[in-house]
Parts: sequence; structure tokens; C-alpha cells
Amino acid sequence: MGQKDSELFKALCAELGFVDTVPSSSQPQSHASDCVCKWDDGHGPCDVTVNKEEIADHLSSSHLPPSGRARMKCLWEGCELEHICRDTIIRHIRQIHLGIKPRRQS
Repeated sequence: MGQKDSELFKALCAELGFVDTVPSSSQPQSHASDCVCKWDDGHGPCDVTVNKEEIADHLSSSHLPPSGRARMKCLWEGCELEHICRDTIIRHIRQIHLGIKPRRQS
């Protein structure tokens, strides 16, 4: 992929709300399993860096209401998904916004 294609790809990913976890010379070095929280409650994105395995805990403790069947809107930067259950939104963010594949049960 050429330089121009790479820049276009990064711009498209940013527009869709995907987080670039691959370090570049203009970004601080981060571990490949880290991600940046882009939950935006109207005051700008959270921008906290957390380990992908800990994103569910971060969302639960910092952004989501207590457990329940209440429907809510995904407030991840650029997302328009509405009427989703709290527990489903965590799975949605992990899979759609962070590209984390579901764990297979053995």
C-alpha cells in the first residue's frame, strides 16, 4: 500500500470511529493491545488509553448505567446506533469499534 493509500485508509478509519493502535512516528508508542476510548457524552471523547481486555470494565465504571435492560444509544465517536441494551453495547464496542473478535468457547 502506498503512502497516499495509507493516509486515505487512516482517514476513513478515523471517520468511522475506529482507533488506530499501530504506532507511527507521530504517535506515542503504545502496546498493540491498548486502545483509546472514544466514548463521547457531549463533552468530547474520553480519550483514556486502556488495555483492550479492560475496556468492558472501563465502560461499565466510567460511562454506562448500572446493569439493566434499559435501551441506550452508542456514544462512541461517530456511531449512530440506537436502542441497544447495556450489555450488548459493550460487545458492540469491542467488536465493531475496536475490532476484537469474540472469544470462542471450547
